[in-house]
Amino acid sequence: MKIPKAATWIWTNSPQGSREQYVRFRNRFQLDKKPDSAKIQISADSRYRLYINESYVAFGPSRCYPHHQCIDEHDVTKILQPGNNLIAVFVYQPGYSHYSYVHRGQSGLLLTLEVDGRQTLASDSSWKSSLDPGFSSDIQRISIYGAGQEIRDLRYSERWIDLDFDDADWEAASIVASTGELPWIETQTSPLKNLIETIQHPARVSANFGPLTPDFDPHQEIRSAFLHATSEAAMPAVKDGSTLPSVEKEDVLLLCYDMGHSLVGSARLLFQGARGGENVLVSYL
Repeated sequence: MKIPKAATWIWTNSPQGSREQYVRFRNRFQLDKKPDSAKIQISADSRYRLYINESYVAFGPSRCYPHHQCIDEHDVTKILQPGNNLIAVFVYQPGYSHYSYVHRGQSGLLLTLEVDGRQTLASDSSWKSSLDPGFSSDIQRISIYGAGQEIRDLRYSERWIDLDFDDADWEAASIVASTGELPWIETQTSPLKNLIETIQHPARVSANFGPLTPDFDPHQEIRSAFLHATSEAAMPAVKDGSTLPSVEKEDVLLLCYDMGHSLVGSARLLFQGARGGENVLVSYL
């Protein structure tokens, strides 16, 4: 697959090979008019989430080896607008291999934007980059099958995907490789169609109060709490689980979201009314 030479693999200035990196990239640009067609080609080592003009677009890439790196293509015609536009990309890099990813000691983001048949934007040193301060890199790895835990402090959460976010103190992205260089010797269009994401509400939500005994493995911590639950919490009559029981300051609320059948996806949780000091542990069973 041919990628324009102007597109380079970029990363933040943090050392290559660092573990558990969550990196944010931004690039503002202008268009004279609403495009008739617009296509983005994107890949990352190892995973990306793509946002355009404050809207979530897609995640990827498809699972692959670095020497045959998969490139995803997304039609973004409807999202772009006349005037100011913003592409924001969130990239995760574990810094080690596991059962669904092969690490080769380098991290990077590769992206090109074609508008009305002309290359308009490419990943290079004009992009802004920053490590996400909300994610901890000092975490336990608890399984050989996947990446480590996620520990996130929402006090440091920022609306960095917004058009008017001030990224003046972000650093310029570093070029780590040109297209065709190691470890990404060759690129290929993803052999799979882009997955379609839909919101699925749980079939049943149960709630209990119970003790929480600290454990280095948060999954075990949650399972132990369910086994020793002290009382059942009355759930409001809302089927999708969007409304929860009231929780006092010292309560430990245990929630089980039963989706009703097997799914491939990730959980999205929205918290409101936090007063500070709350801890949320999430585990998939």
